[in-house]
Parts: sequence; C-alpha cells; structure tokens
Amino acid sequence: MKKYTIYLAGQISENIETYNWRRNVIEQLKDCKNITIINPCNSEFNRNLEGDESLFATWPTTAVANLLVPKDKNHVLQSDCIIANLNIYSKDKPLIGTLFELAWAYDQSHTMVIGIHDEKFGDKYTIEHPFVRRALDIIVNNEYEACKLVKSIVD
Repeated sequence: MKKYTIYLAGQISENIETYNWRRNVIEQLKDCKNITIINPCNSEFNRNLEGDESLFATWPTTAVANLLVPKDKNHVLQSDCIIANLNIYSKDKPLIGTLFELAWAYDQSHTMVIGIHDEKFGDKYTIEHPFVRRALDIIVNNEYEACKLVKSIVD
C-alpha cells in the first residue's frame, strides 16, 4: 500500500481558525493508515503562539523565523499532496509563505495540490490570479471537501 504525505499549508496567525482547520483535517483523516500529515502548527514554537496576539507581533524578529523558510520548503519537498487553505483569517497577515509553498509544489510534478477557498474568507484576487490557479490542481470550499477528495484518491 502506497504511503502518502500531506502538508497543510495556509495562513498561521493569532486567529484560532488558522489552527482549527488543520485540526479538522487531522481528525477527518486519522483512520487513514497510509497517510502521514505534516502540520506546521504542531511544533512547540507554534503551540506557544496559538491565540497569543502579543507573541505574533514579535515572532519575525526571533531566531526561529530564520528557519521558517527552509523548514517549510522541506515539508513541501516531502509531500505527495498539499492541502493549501487560501482563506485569509487575519487581514493584516499576507499569504506570502503559502504562495511560496505553492510555487515549490508546482515544481514537483508528483505533488497534488488541493486549494481551499471560502468566499467569505478568501481573497478573490488571490484565487483568480493565473499563477495561483496554475499551482492548484483543484479548488474546494472547505477542509471537509478536501478530506473527502483525499480519501477517494488514497484509499
């Protein structure tokens, strides 16, 4: 049985929704024995950030921030599938990191990319941009639709 590694890309901010959608994916896919999920929020550093607005204001100046790009790129390189949540839960936090991850995934022909976009949270310009559209294999409305799609592919 083939093993699949899924990376959960998307905004990380003080807004709890940036953590909750990832928890929902993990819960939905927990019984799929052939799936490993890489959750970038599952580090001690990110667990400490969760819900703390004051820490989010200062984290880019920490030494950990210097490791963020190579760490995330490595996660993308390991992945067979990326679930990229393109919703913007914190308007002051751009999706620059997620867009880099989409570009890295685009260079890997073996990596499936499922984009999540909900009109009430998503940015129409981002989702309709030709570079973003080209990097996505399919767009769904939420993490539950993404999980249903993953299950249909990997089982």
